[in-house]
Amino acid sequence: MTYCVPDFNGANVLSGILDNVVDEQAKSELDDMNPCAAKELKRKVDENMQESSESLYNVKPPSPSPRCDLAREIQKLTHKVMAVQHPMERIAAWVETEMGFIDSISEEDTRNEVRSLVQRVLTENTSLLNPYWRDCRVCQKAYRPTVLLKREFINRDTFQLFKVLNFTEYAKREPPDLESIEGVGEVSRAAGKIFPLLQRREALELFSLYRADHELFGYDPTPYLNLAASSKQGHMQNAS
Repeated sequence: MTYCVPDFNGANVLSGILDNVVDEQAKSELDDMNPCAAKELKRKVDENMQESSESLYNVKPPSPSPRCDLAREIQKLTHKVMAVQHPMERIAAWVETEMGFIDSISEEDTRNEVRSLVQRVLTENTSLLNPYWRDCRVCQKAYRPTVLLKREFINRDTFQLFKVLNFTEYAKREPPDLESIEGVGEVSRAAGKIFPLLQRREALELFSLYRADHELFGYDPTPYLNLAASSKQGHMQNAS
């Protein structure tokens, strides 16, 4: 099994759980490694064992390392797990973390700071919040997930993953410290604070940037675009 968990709220905890799954599933240390690195290590170990059994006066020079196609090795794996969160919720959580939402600053300062952070996402997304499709290489057939975990239903989805892997000891309990966002299709508290402070144009630019993530993983941007459209500040800016 291999997995890709991009950075989002709860990603570190989920990565730790999946690390444990890989460790318990592994039959040897090689199973924990990058497939190409594991093949190279096994090759070197086998060569050393062969050399030790030969006469010291008849040692052959080491053979060159064969080229390893990582994508081909990944494609051979039965389970490829990927975790995602609604792109707009991911953005909102990041902005909220950066802001801290200190009550002492004015509403206007809050709006300006939120919009400034959103502009950073729009201009620096590769270093801040890389799109999922790019981080996890899902456009390449070999890396397409066979199991998708959605942050909004993480307990349910992880429970199903454990059942697929026949990890009964995990399937008997829900993963710790992973709370699902309340309500299917509803906007979180953080997004409900942030998107009304944006112009509709800014919300549309965010959707455009992460459009592929929305379409690939079945996420609807409409509630977030509607929040921006209902913002008084957004209407004032659009009217000017």
